[in-house]
Amino acid sequence: MKRFILVLRSDKKNVLLHINHYCASCRKIEGVVWIRSLVNPEKGLIFCEWEAENEDDILKGIREVGITDEYEIVEVECIERCESCSSIFGEVE
Repeated sequence: MKRFILVLRSDKKNVLLHINHYCASCRKIEGVVWIRSLVNPEKGLIFCEWEAENEDDILKGIREVGITDEYEIVEVECIERCESCSSIFGEVE
């Protein structure tokens, strides 16, 4: 499986809606593994970490759950917490 980051850009209201609705829906998408989300409502950013065979599997899944915000998917080699996470998102767990 490959690692991907789904970067969503939206307004504060939609970021909060995403946290309350879509995170639970994304966990249930078959064929991909949702790992975690990092969010910053003030900046309108959501980073969702995924494992999947390919990007298309993620795209298909997020369309099925109804995500329509502006997004980008980036393949990454590994993801570790770092100073940049804190500068973008504040303290995250």
